[in-house]
Amino acid sequence: MPVHRYIFAMGLAAGAFCWTVQPAVAQNVATPTAGRPAVVETEPGLPLALTDGRRVIATLIDWDEAGPIFNVGGGPLSASSEAGAPPQPVSYGAHLEPVGGTRLLMIDGSLLCGEIESITPEKLSFISAACRGDLPLTTIRGIVLHPPRSLPRLDELLIEVSNSEGTEDRLWLGNGDRISGVFQLSAEDQGEVPNRNFLSEVRLRADNQLQTISSDAIHAIGFSPILRPMQTDPPARYALGLASDGSWLECQGITVTPDRHLRIQLACGAELHSIDRAGAIARTIDLWCDRSAVERVASNSPIRYRHLAYLSGQSGLGVNRTSDLRPIRTSRRRYASALAMRPTAQATFQVPASASRLQAEVAVNDVDASSILKGSVRFRVLVETDGKLEERYASPIVRGGEPPVPIDVPLNGGRLVVLIVDWADQGAAADEGLWLEARWIP
Repeated sequence: MPVHRYIFAMGLAAGAFCWTVQPAVAQNVATPTAGRPAVVETEPGLPLALTDGRRVIATLIDWDEAGPIFNVGGGPLSASSEAGAPPQPVSYGAHLEPVGGTRLLMIDGSLLCGEIESITPEKLSFISAACRGDLPLTTIRGIVLHPPRSLPRLDELLIEVSNSEGTEDRLWLGNGDRISGVFQLSAEDQGEVPNRNFLSEVRLRADNQLQTISSDAIHAIGFSPILRPMQTDPPARYALGLASDGSWLECQGITVTPDRHLRIQLACGAELHSIDRAGAIARTIDLWCDRSAVERVASNSPIRYRHLAYLSGQSGLGVNRTSDLRPIRTSRRRYASALAMRPTAQATFQVPASASRLQAEVAVNDVDASSILKGSVRFRVLVETDGKLEERYASPIVRGGEPPVPIDVPLNGGRLVVLIVDWADQGAAADEGLWLEARWIP
């Protein structure tokens, strides 16, 4: 695991050794470039979770060969004089999703927001406010030309595109129609020159006839996984949210080039290169998550899961997705790691031998942040020790639209943990409890 750096100064506080994090001077600040929006910096100070269980307010200010560099203000990070290396970052921030703009849905779940520069039979050239890349068509699941402004509807469209199968490509039209056929590249597309007509019309061969359809009438294009065999992607190690263009990246690796730009290897194998230097792009990141830094509850299947439906049918456990396969979000903020449960449900997990505490943030999934219908649930944590179950945590009523509530549950040698999401005071409408960033702490 790479060593992540802080800017530390040794000092004494309250009679004990402590690390006081000093503000670092930002370098390589980006300037607006002609024809491209200026980089949007994230709001100062986002939650940073550490491997020792602490959460501090931090700002991601730069990136180097070892990983992200955070500036933490407003107080020291305390440790005893016997402590070893500083605690490592686990996750940072939460991604605020954009509205509008062309999206590329990658086979690994990445969602790129930007512009299509050109397209050939082998690749698609892409550029955004943050990065650019030549992406193999075999890594692209679909293109959303005109995303719905409603997040729930956008989720539904992305799920449909991601799940489309068969031997033909598919178009989703704005009037609700679906057209199947084979996506055609014009003679101009066969070379390396940009297809300047792509954003105005799309050509599809269906029933031995060539149809030309205005892009204004198309919501999305889904590529057939049979016509263009798509490689299997390994699990992503990192999740990255970019405030500068709204992209969500599932990454296998992030490195710094000799000229101090970021090279981002997506889990699907495609590569992106940051337009600005590492320090400038780092300050536009509103979510960073190292899924391998700690043992996450979601990384192992529960030994038992039960759901008692209220009125609707049975619902499964959502792992890094809601139970109906939507992204994990609350208050329009998207999270990289979570468990999702509809009430009343309970999931039983084996406690790792090294774990002494369970940490998470609990919240209610916002189906639609603008809706007046908000869910309400209660969370409970039971710990089994010596064959006896003991309640170690019980939340008040948690409602949709409210900020996540941090929990820290001592395990005291417990062998099993039971996570429970129960109804509150408004039936089961819009109820789905989220265990955000649930992780075992040594």
